[in-house]
Amino acid sequence: MKILGLLLLLSSFAWAELSFIAILERCTEQNLDPAKAAIRNQWAQRCFPQHQEYFNFFATKQPTRYALVWSASRNSWEGPVDANADCSDWVIKTFCLASCYTPDQRILFESGELGIGEAFERNEAMLLVLEKGSSLSHPILKPIPVRSYSRSWRESNEIIRVIKTQLGGQLKVTENHPILLASGAMIEARDLQIGDFLIKQNGQQDPVVSIENINYYGRVFNLSPNSTHPTENILVAEGFLIGSGAYQYDAELHKLLHARN
Repeated sequence: MKILGLLLLLSSFAWAELSFIAILERCTEQNLDPAKAAIRNQWAQRCFPQHQEYFNFFATKQPTRYALVWSASRNSWEGPVDANADCSDWVIKTFCLASCYTPDQRILFESGELGIGEAFERNEAMLLVLEKGSSLSHPILKPIPVRSYSRSWRESNEIIRVIKTQLGGQLKVTENHPILLASGAMIEARDLQIGDFLIKQNGQQDPVVSIENINYYGRVFNLSPNSTHPTENILVAEGFLIGSGAYQYDAELHKLLHARN
């Protein structure tokens, strides 16, 4: 049954790779950054040599996918992030990555603003991003093809940060969503603080006045443009300049996320 499930998974990924825009699946049970994902896969390849063909398949894919594992004895999805950890009774369930908008959050596409859930369903193909050389005080946007959409592989409980600003703006994102500050630093939403300044689409700075964590059940979504350039991975969400999903799961872009002191 496990092998059949993995074969079906590979078929779905193969279909996605052949489509105009890739569709990627997100792990909701244990979300790992690219560095930890690499360690997870080192451990999993040692513990599951019978599945080496699947690791070979995913090794050629960008962004990085990692093995999501389950332990019945522990009743846990919190698998090892240590290449030398014991294999125990862990089993591979799927391969996936990160993602982080609720479906209603509006993203600016070439055709206009759309909730990301609707854009996913419509396979919306052209996104507006910050142009190379553009300044944060005078942003210039340009259209670029969408490289991929990602979504939770199943409905799940999530912690969502509801961020409100002085000028009436609101964002609803997962805790590890990349947030661009007016200083130019890219941080995770979990590190955002009241008093931080976000940047509006027109370059105006807008201070954060409240942050609330809420429980959410469902799928979350993200997307990435067809570019690995840091500036071209800044898009517009709910009227704010925000990092794309690539800042979460692209190894090089992830290095640009700043940890809060």
